[in-house]
Amino acid sequence: MKHTILCFSGTGNSYYVANKLRISFEDARLVMIPDLMDDSTIELTEAVGLVFPTYFFLPPPIVAEFIETVLPRLDFSPVQYFYAVTTRSLWGGWTHSITDILLRNQGIALSYASSVRFASTYIPLFTAPNIMQIEFYYKHAEQKILKIVQQIGNETIRPPFRPMFTRYMLEHKMDKSFEKTKKSAQASFVVTPACDGCEFCYRICPTGNIEMVYGKPIFLPNCTGCLACYHRCPQEAITFNRRVSSGHYPNHEAHFQKEYRE
Repeated sequence: MKHTILCFSGTGNSYYVANKLRISFEDARLVMIPDLMDDSTIELTEAVGLVFPTYFFLPPPIVAEFIETVLPRLDFSPVQYFYAVTTRSLWGGWTHSITDILLRNQGIALSYASSVRFASTYIPLFTAPNIMQIEFYYKHAEQKILKIVQQIGNETIRPPFRPMFTRYMLEHKMDKSFEKTKKSAQASFVVTPACDGCEFCYRICPTGNIEMVYGKPIFLPNCTGCLACYHRCPQEAITFNRRVSSGHYPNHEAHFQKEYRE
């Protein structure tokens, strides 16, 4: 069975999982979701997987938008098995159940859902993990990924559990959360004098939410909340305008080097 793995990743954890899946299946390709947010299209295969992180116990805004606007224009006739693998730090919340509903609204049945735990990268609430913590999480992630690969390879049917308040979160909270997230970069980020104008943040932003003006980044109101610009800045020149936890998560384990603009 051929696999198409559709991935969104900010700091590399989800990319790491998606790439492990790609390597594990004999005939698989990995496509980054931001590359399909324009008018691009791809041919789907018998098995299709979504791999992405959990943000505020929900799918990221860009993933919800992808499901609602991009998947409907793709030809799903070859697809026999659709699965989702998410990354999370604490509880996965309503991520799987809301993803399931969003897919069902497009006529897509989610056959399997699972998650892999990593250290949190959300600096406004948590201190960045140290090397030992990162190694600990990646060691356990490897074991979980092997189990997921086996289950997907066997075409295991395991639809997501639907926790209480799923409909309430979908109908009353998700859009408000997304709107707050989209404006978060404008509201929260500050560029320090350490910025050397390298434009790396501009190139890696998955939603094109950063523009360069006079050699410095400015933030637009379409952030998806991935914090890639903060964690991956070579000069650590992007910070917050309020007191937050400390540290950065460059995530050398993932070898995530994707850029979306030149």
